[in-house]
Amino acid sequence: MTLRLAILSTLFVSVCHATEPVFIDDAKIEQDFIDQLSALAKKEDILTMRQAEVALKKSHSSQVSIPAIPSKTSPETPASLYRHCAPSVVSIGSIFQCGKCEEWHSAGAASGWIASPDGHIVTNAHLFENGKDDPIGVMTLDGEIFAVKEIVASDVEKDIAILRIDPGNKTLRALPLANSAEPGDEVHVISHPQGQFYCLTSGKISRFHRDHLKEDQEPTDWMSITADFAGGSSGGPVLNKNGEVVGMVASTLTAYSEASDCKTRPGPDVQMVFKDCIPLRSIRGMFQSRE
Repeated sequence: MTLRLAILSTLFVSVCHATEPVFIDDAKIEQDFIDQLSALAKKEDILTMRQAEVALKKSHSSQVSIPAIPSKTSPETPASLYRHCAPSVVSIGSIFQCGKCEEWHSAGAASGWIASPDGHIVTNAHLFENGKDDPIGVMTLDGEIFAVKEIVASDVEKDIAILRIDPGNKTLRALPLANSAEPGDEVHVISHPQGQFYCLTSGKISRFHRDHLKEDQEPTDWMSITADFAGGSSGGPVLNKNGEVVGMVASTLTAYSEASDCKTRPGPDVQMVFKDCIPLRSIRGMFQSRE
């Protein structure tokens, strides 16, 4: 009887532990980011937003060599996918001093993801457009922050930037790239919309399309999805049901109806929000896999 009770007790504790949610403390993450990055800025060289913007203007067309990341062979539930993939999603941001006090302040955070265990981080090129001398940092899910050392490759037209950090003795969990994706596929996004860190949203790939933004340039390929995201989600990975990267969050486009005459709802009504992402093909073009 004693042994039976002990087994039941162990099972009960295990079940309770398995179902206990992790509560994200957004305010603590933001403050830890400021405190740790400002401390790093005092003792080592950190890439600034101004330096990153200059680096992006110098075309980095060469591929980055990364190790092949093994993929899971069986689909995951959204809950298990979140547990498995969230540690590979990072927050990327910068800090500044206002000049009115001695404190450092957050200039906002966006999203990114780990592409290799040795410190390659993928995000959007458009994040580095403010041209100020604000130091840039990368924070992992466990709260550790790393200084951005350099931008090793980029494609501004495709809105891709690959950063390098030095993980030291830390083993980073990288996300594998998928082999293919098509409309109708189930997808999940893990990102930080409006400072709400590590949000999971789900949907489907709705279409692939091509924009002719400039006459003298090649058209840009995009992938639209129905999973929600917002400002701060930029650079977040779009994952298939196996936890493989099929795209990266980039931008939204809102479709409005014509102006309404209704007094309770003056002005145009939102009909639909198109959520555009960088497709797998564009991301794969930035990497050369090494066995």
